[in-house]
Amino acid sequence: MEIIHKINDEIKIVSSSWCGKIKDSDILLSYKMLYENKKWRPGFNEIVDFSKADLRAVSNCGLEQLAAIVEDYTKEKSKNFKSVVIAPQDLSFGLARVYEAHAPLNERVIVFRETHSALEYLSLKESALKTRGKINRLN
Repeated sequence: MEIIHKINDEIKIVSSSWCGKIKDSDILLSYKMLYENKKWRPGFNEIVDFSKADLRAVSNCGLEQLAAIVEDYTKEKSKNFKSVVIAPQDLSFGLARVYEAHAPLNERVIVFRETHSALEYLSLKESALKTRGKINRLN
């Protein structure tokens, strides 16, 4: 498994790429590390790319726990932010929608099947996914 978070300070975006077989514990640890990293800033929008992820081991309970972590780290620091999820496969799309249902009130989650649509929603170009400043890489 691998979840890589990259931050682009200039456009205030966290780009998260999920690759390989992902488990609940991988997700929870990765996002705790992201939010505890000094480079993360409240209010940054996020692009989450599930296109290379195997999410068969991810559970609804794990996604609920992720939503609780996001809320804990952002509720007093971030008024509102957006998370767009690129989920081309049916399973990843469905799981992203499950997360959307549990997301904290200050997080607007939108799920797309195509990268172009997700970036367009955030008024970004493809180059936004080529951010610098990798802050978290879990193997």
